Amino acid sequence: VPIAVGCALAGLVVIVLIAYLVGRRRRSGAYQSV
Repeated sequence: VPIAVGCALAGLVVIVLIAYLVGRRRRSGAYQSV
């Protein structure tokens, strides 16, 4: 069970980080730089 919980938490962290990076790139105007 602990392993499954660890994987679930790791997955959530990865999703949060990706969402944060994507939102940060959009706000910084990455499209304009291209």
